Amino acid sequence: MDFTGKKVIVTGAGKGIGRVIVAMLAARGATVVAMTRSAEDLDSLVAETGCIPVAVDLADLDAARAAIKAALPADYLVNNAGTTSLEPFLDTSIETIDHLMNVNLKAPIVLAQEYARDRIARGQKGAIVNISSMAAFLGVPDHTAYCATKGALDAATRVMAVELGPHGIRANCVNPVVTMTPMGIKAW
Repeated sequence: MDFTGKKVIVTGAGKGIGRVIVAMLAARGATVVAMTRSAEDLDSLVAETGCIPVAVDLADLDAARAAIKAALPADYLVNNAGTTSLEPFLDTSIETIDHLMNVNLKAPIVLAQEYARDRIARGQKGAIVNISSMAAFLGVPDHTAYCATKGALDAATRVMAVELGPHGIRANCVNPVVTMTPMGIKAW
């Protein structure tokens, strides 16, 4: 696919799957807004791809909302950012659940809302791709909060698809199997 003339926002762009998505889109002509927490990751990513860097901690939902508003308009949104914490079910803390809910579910919803509002106001079609996980369908030991948030992201994406489709905005989930990114290595 040729993305020349298209602007794409990619979260979780500093490492792993997100970094590859940024590189692929840039190589295919897209202007990419790369969002991640680490300024170091952004520095090297800018040097490699020419992306537009945005350092933001998506666990802070107000900061996430401000970051996407500043980055709009964009043709496409890729909600790739995600995190995990390894805790057995009996020891899973509410703090862990809250943190993973913010990053893995609430931030993608906030970003998709702002993106979709902008597209609708402009009368333009668009697409949202939420990177979920096979953990949305499977019980994985020590991944209670991760599995729950990815299952919730899948459910939210189905609602996005139904409600935004009439506006010409597609919403899809991609559910990769374990990928040996830095997060995958931590978990496996």
